Order: sequence, then structure tokens, then C-alpha cells
Amino acid sequence: MSVATMFQILVNADIYAPEPMGLASVMVCAGKIVDIKKMPETFSEGVLKELKAEVVDCQGRKVVPGFVDGHVHITGGGGEGGYKSACPPLPLTEMTLNGVTTVVGVLGTDDCTRTTANLVMRAKALEEEGITAFTYTGYRIFLLPGTVLRAVTSLSCVLNLRRIPCPAHYPHWVSERGHRAQ
Repeated sequence: MSVATMFQILVNADIYAPEPMGLASVMVCAGKIVDIKKMPETFSEGVLKELKAEVVDCQGRKVVPGFVDGHVHITGGGGEGGYKSACPPLPLTEMTLNGVTTVVGVLGTDDCTRTTANLVMRAKALEEEGITAFTYTGYRIFLLPGTVLRAVTSLSCVLNLRRIPCPAHYPHWVSERGHRAQ
């Protein structure tokens, strides 16, 4: 879709949202669904021309919501059996070509060569590439001098932290639970 074509109309799409809706037309603006019209109703020619919409005939293909994969080793996996047993990071295309639009990244058992900081960095990079990404960790993050600001700025995509050891001399806006104080 070019910059000039901000709107797409998917016609003859077999919609699941998530329940089956049957054949419908879907209006998409900047990658987000903004309207669905059940067949035989559809968007008028006037609307299509005014919006300069690209029309895509789905020919009865299924259109489903994006999938959420709640357990993905986005920084790679394995490694317990040595270097040869380590798996590379999961490429974005592996996710999107399989309908995944949201991932929750996890570390796994190798927390020596893959760190929470790497996990958060990879999640933020995936978001910059257009997929929604969170991280989930039960690992402890140790706050050493100079790392408080980095840790706090990382928390936006972290779904759970069990504990952040936080010495008393650190700023008051970092609580023992790892959340910003309100």
C-alpha cells in the first residue's frame, strides 16, 4: 500500500471477529479496521473514489483477528547443551506470516547469554517494525549503580516482574515491585 493509498477495502472476505460473520467488506485505514459491512451491503463507489481506496477482492478467503502468541523466545532459545544447541532469534516474518500480531517475549533457561535487557531491547525493536510486543519475566533484575534509569524506562513493555531489589538510596519513584510510583 503506497503512502497515497491510506485506505483499503477488502471485499468478499469471510470474516471471523472472532465469531463467524460470513461474507463482508472491510474498510482498513492505515492498517486498522475502521468499518465492516455485511454482504450484500458494501461501500459505495463514491466513497471508494473519495477515499482513493485500494480495493482487494478476497474471493471468499478468511479474514481473522491477529493472533497473540503468549510465549515466544524472541531472543532465541536453547543453549543449555552448549553453543551448538542454541537457536537464533525468531524473525519477524516467522510471526507475521503465521498471523501473529502480538507477542509476549520470554527468556527461557539461558539467562547468562540472554538477559532481560536483551529481551526488552528485542521487544522494542519488534514494536518499531510494526508488531505489538511485551515481555514477561520472573527473573530478578539487579539494579546496580547507573542502571536505575535504564531499568525504569524498560518497564513499559514488561508485563510482570517478581521483584527488583532496590537499595534505599535509589530514587523514591522506583518501588520494590518495579513499578513507577503514582
